[in-house]
Amino acid sequence: METKHESLMALQTSEAAILNSSLDPIVVIDKQRAIVLFNPAAEQAFAITAEDVLGRSVEEIFVSPALSQALNGTETASLVEWTTEAGMTFASRLSPVLDVGGLPNGHLLIFHDISAHKEQSQNLRTFVGTLAHDLRSPLTYMQGFASMISMVGTLNEKQKGYQDKIIGGVGQMADLVEKVLDIRKLDPDGNYRLHREPCDVVHMVSEVVSNHVSAAEKKGQKLISDVDQHLPILALDETMLRRALQNLVDNAIKYTPENGTITVAAKTNKDNNTLVLSVKDTGYGISPENQKKLFAQFQRIRRREHFQVKGSGLGLYIVKAVASRHGGSAWVESEEGKGSTFFISLPLEGANLVGAEAQK
Repeated sequence: METKHESLMALQTSEAAILNSSLDPIVVIDKQRAIVLFNPAAEQAFAITAEDVLGRSVEEIFVSPALSQALNGTETASLVEWTTEAGMTFASRLSPVLDVGGLPNGHLLIFHDISAHKEQSQNLRTFVGTLAHDLRSPLTYMQGFASMISMVGTLNEKQKGYQDKIIGGVGQMADLVEKVLDIRKLDPDGNYRLHREPCDVVHMVSEVVSNHVSAAEKKGQKLISDVDQHLPILALDETMLRRALQNLVDNAIKYTPENGTITVAAKTNKDNNTLVLSVKDTGYGISPENQKKLFAQFQRIRRREHFQVKGSGLGLYIVKAVASRHGGSAWVESEEGKGSTFFISLPLEGANLVGAEAQK
């Protein structure tokens, strides 16, 4: 009759056979973080034999701070992507292995091949980027010629209304194209590097505010600037930071009721040594639940008062990405019925300082 020990050995042998037959690369790690199983799929994917890795530390074979941090925990963790020398991309997942008593006895590291998905995603990004770039010129022509119609003859009231709708529609399309191109640049998988140059933040904020005065006045809104005139010159990607601030001001004008007030501020926070840009409005405010998803792509807050407001749900994603690329952060403080304030915080240190790159 088969003993309990023999049954356990048979079960372990069966489990090892299943792992070895998997098409996904799988690595089993013991409590000392030594590799005890390296299946054939892992050998093929990483061009190394099981004989060469068995008994060695997993952190020696797969060098990753995320892996080391995850090994210190006891929960399942999704790790960084891995790209092999052959160009294959894997998404990794680390799960604890428990003994018969339910205690941690090692880890199971599974790699899933996402190469096809990555290629499709890259092809889609390339297509969308090319399409958006090619739309720029015709939209510019359309907007320019539409605005010149009144130069060749007097328009009646209905014709003027049609002209305004055409110009407004083309403007919305042009804005969407620019946002798509910005996202393509700021995508985590993209190759865009910040074009840092000495940036006069005071001057930049002043220009953004002055360029939006007309739009605010059409809604009877007050657009106020509250800027510390002694802000330092910083090494920033001014084009991208300007776009981020423009998005915040655009949103404030669109979502603030008529006769509201919008305040654009730029100051330093000496407590944490940061530059803080903010746009405060007297709009309807945002619930705590909606605040959590505001900065994700294609997220818009749906409420009755905004049904006529056009938007893509991309602006705040760009704001957060620009802040992140500069080592900073973006967030919102809001209370329903009392308006909102959106913030961009950038550290006054490291690469953001003029001359930092030259000192490397």
